[in-house]
Amino acid sequence: MLQRVSIQNFKSLKDVTLDLQKVNLLIGPNNSGKTNFLKAITSFGKDTGIGEMSYKKLPGVISFSINYQFDKNSVFYETLPFPNLEYTRSIDISINGNSRLTNYTLPKKLFFYDSRDKKLVFNEDTPFLEDVYQYLNVPIYKLNPDSIISSSQYKSDSNLKEDGSNILEFLQYLYSRLPFSFEELVLDFAKITTDFVRIRMPDTQPGMFQLQLFDINGVGYLKDELSEGILYFLSLLCIFYQPNPPKLLLLEEPERGIHPRRIGEVMNFIFRLAEEKNVQIILTTHNEHVLNDFSTRPECVFVFDKNEEGATEVRNLKKDIIDPSHKRSRELGLDGVDFTTNLSDNWIYGLLGGVPENI
Repeated sequence: MLQRVSIQNFKSLKDVTLDLQKVNLLIGPNNSGKTNFLKAITSFGKDTGIGEMSYKKLPGVISFSINYQFDKNSVFYETLPFPNLEYTRSIDISINGNSRLTNYTLPKKLFFYDSRDKKLVFNEDTPFLEDVYQYLNVPIYKLNPDSIISSSQYKSDSNLKEDGSNILEFLQYLYSRLPFSFEELVLDFAKITTDFVRIRMPDTQPGMFQLQLFDINGVGYLKDELSEGILYFLSLLCIFYQPNPPKLLLLEEPERGIHPRRIGEVMNFIFRLAEEKNVQIILTTHNEHVLNDFSTRPECVFVFDKNEEGATEVRNLKKDIIDPSHKRSRELGLDGVDFTTNLSDNWIYGLLGGVPENI
């Protein structure tokens, strides 16, 4: 699991550090740096085009520092200055309390990018790093139930697209290539929704198929008869039933296309997936209903703003906003401000920050 991420000079992220939890929520106005943070995580360890990503395109080093926790071993990675923004690493490996610091410089690189096979190839001296890069080599999902078409050409796809638009092709892949995984997905889906117990992809015409869900009474429903929430649940499950499912889920705007009354169901589902599938999740949102589901876990919320120089500033809701406010109240002999009971209202009214200016 990612425990701490520090980023310097990446797009608007001049210098930010986040201490992450199992499920994390990033809030803030448009263009405040939330998506840049997700992109920085996915860019960690990539060599290509890094110069174009620097803060205000000024000369200097883009630095990514990652503290990653294996089962019992803590591994720390940090970029070091190098001409032309090339990567080197210093690695602090802590095993049973014993620390060993190793410096790598070119040409002895930790990895190189194989453009032909489109994958990272690791130095034989650093096999343990592969787990970390696989953990971070994930897409940024922005699922959109509206993009799921009613029928599709009869083909299969082993990877779900970032918007979930190829869910039919993915389900066809599972059904035809990994039938056991397909049945497990159906069982998980039935447990979560309680409404549907079977999934089929019947042919609509030669070479075409569509999605059909059946309830406990055997009544079938086509895609156009299903709610957006149901399609969203199914899309989320498909992410974790890919042949190489991510252990880190980067998800933008989970409220997208979902009725406000169903957002609570989506969030409960996301928390459940984090525990049952043992996945770390980082979400972004502009929706007050999503934020309210974090009322009992303010340490998981990060408030993004920009300063006068256009650099992103990040504050943790508990450590940097609530705790200091309560400390000041105690020093003045006053009752502490209740931030969490009406968390979304406090955000909208600007008491937490993370809102557009002049509103």
